[in-house]
Amino acid sequence: MASDRIYELLITGRAVPGAAATLSTVMVDHNVSLHPSGGYYSHEPGKFVWTTFADLAASKSAIESATADLDALDFVDKVESNKVSDVVFDRYLFPVLAGNDSRVIVFRLHALLGVEQRLIGTFGSGGASIMFEEGMAYAVETLREYDAMLPGASPEVLLENVVAGLRTTGWGIFTFDVSRLQHEGKTEVTILEPPTAVNPEFHDSHFTYGIVAGIIKVICLKEVKVESSRYDSKKKMLTLILSAL
Repeated sequence: MASDRIYELLITGRAVPGAAATLSTVMVDHNVSLHPSGGYYSHEPGKFVWTTFADLAASKSAIESATADLDALDFVDKVESNKVSDVVFDRYLFPVLAGNDSRVIVFRLHALLGVEQRLIGTFGSGGASIMFEEGMAYAVETLREYDAMLPGASPEVLLENVVAGLRTTGWGIFTFDVSRLQHEGKTEVTILEPPTAVNPEFHDSHFTYGIVAGIIKVICLKEVKVESSRYDSKKKMLTLILSAL
């Protein structure tokens, strides 16, 4: 985005048929180019939240004129604009939600791994155990929320959703092979781009191991422990072998 006339827009209103097309038409009338945009359902029934980046480089309109026309639409409740060159972060779409009402906080990965490393440095194996248990608790709570959002879902569907959720929230791309768990008491889990991939000095994340164990506990009804871990630095893939307790 080279233009210094690019604005981030936040538009909220009533969800009516053709709303997005009408909003776009107003911007076209002002000769405004729209960069990739998106929106999500508000947790208020019948409402929408829509954001877009508007480039006014070829437009003779001021941003105030364009937003006034948007605000005049009968289904629009509020329009806000923000000049992109004036800020470091996007200002809109707060809070960040997973699902309709589960709020999440974006946390810097190095800081999180640093917490784990300092805890282990202070308490040794006790610190590692704490992080593992907290990772399990995190996974169990997450699956409880998914189960509430998907009542009656099978274990397979819940697993698909938790894997998608972990990917979306930055934990990595997880693959679970639980085919041997019932008969052999073993399972293999691979994580492409695990949290520890960001820094070679972080060899293990017991919080991540706890997440894996918590998922297996809920989905397969089995308590497991990490038997071995292997990290392929070229593929950036972590392979965990877990065994039933």
